[in-house]
Amino acid sequence: FSEKATIGGGMATNSSGPKTPYYNLPRDLILGAKIVDPNGIVVGTGGKTVKNVSGYDVSKLMLGSYGSLGIICEMTMRLLPLPEAMATGLYFFKDFPGAAAFADELLNTGMLPAAVEVMERSCYGSLAVEGAPEVDGAWFVAVAMEHFEPAVERMKKDCAEMAARNGAIKTGVVDSEDAHALFWLKVGDLIPVGASPDGKYVSVKMNYPISCWKDIAGFTVEAFEKTGAPFKVMAHAGTGVCLATVDISGVDGAIADTVRELAGKCGGQGGKLTVLYAPTGLKSALPVWGEAGSDFILNQRLKRKLDPAGTMCPGRYVGGL
Repeated sequence: FSEKATIGGGMATNSSGPKTPYYNLPRDLILGAKIVDPNGIVVGTGGKTVKNVSGYDVSKLMLGSYGSLGIICEMTMRLLPLPEAMATGLYFFKDFPGAAAFADELLNTGMLPAAVEVMERSCYGSLAVEGAPEVDGAWFVAVAMEHFEPAVERMKKDCAEMAARNGAIKTGVVDSEDAHALFWLKVGDLIPVGASPDGKYVSVKMNYPISCWKDIAGFTVEAFEKTGAPFKVMAHAGTGVCLATVDISGVDGAIADTVRELAGKCGGQGGKLTVLYAPTGLKSALPVWGEAGSDFILNQRLKRKLDPAGTMCPGRYVGGL
């Protein structure tokens, strides 16, 4: 929701996009914050320099709290300079193993791509921008290159060679900075915004150890294929996150079972599934926050300590906190 989101909303939901491998998570960028606590007291945390905390960094405690601990009203962020050059590489493969092998080889080099997205072909129609090639094959990999001019040129050359070694059937590069920026804004908004416009869909986010990304992404595709419903799957290969959206028109019950199956798969790999969007009538049948982990007792203690009366967003957070 890049056109509507606020910085505070992004922090409260710990929202991040496809360029996390290069620019890091919100928690890595926040230096300090002012928070209104449940008693109406304005509390200042952190500071304006990187090394400013001795003890607990309370400003990071607000990240992903969904307003359950306080209201974020001011933040101090670490800023990064714009890159000298930007380009998007697009590499098309006939199957998932080829796309996954290319992504793995790229991530194991010394190069620093801003993003490496592995997507099945139905995602491409929502991302088409000027200068991008026509879709070919069942899977494609999008690579964001943002660095000094010589580094970007080297990445273009090396990525093309790696893609060819792994069986790419087509490659292309978007060199226009405007088209590059637009493409990655669309990638960030693809799920759930790129789903059916009438709201008949379910979107999930799966987190897991990076080493499991191929297993989770492949399992997700197989699980949704069994339902017979249209779907989109996108794996952040460099961060251990997979996003998926499925059209639930006429298959509501089957989708609930599938989502629980995916949650179990993530849990078995040491990860977690979260439902990003679901129609209100279906949400009660879904594991919206996944299974509460061993850290849930700490969340309970924090909530009791910081908001004993349950004033802030009661029931909104994991486990009804």
